[in-house]
Amino acid sequence: MMAPAGCMAITYSGEFGEYALLHPFHQYVPLNDTDTQGDFTGTVRSIDDASIIDRLVIVGLHSRDGFTLRVYGFDDVNANRILYAEDVDPRGRTLTVKIWQLG
Repeated sequence: MMAPAGCMAITYSGEFGEYALLHPFHQYVPLNDTDTQGDFTGTVRSIDDASIIDRLVIVGLHSRDGFTLRVYGFDDVNANRILYAEDVDPRGRTLTVKIWQLG
């Protein structure tokens, strides 16, 4: 997928605990002149060990320090209501995620 002008898109995938294989796609929109803060929208697809696929629409906020993005996301698609915080380093190809189920 291509990001609209002025946006940055990041797609990644990996295994993450009970969610098994995750494949998020985020479009980051800067909200200041230095591109260090903004919002994002995106989708996440997951497939668990039983081959069940889940698709989520997500929204959130981000901040950037150098190459590292701090992302705060929220999904309100189903009763689980997931809130997560992640640190993304696209250059180093690393991702650290904390997930909370609110529902």
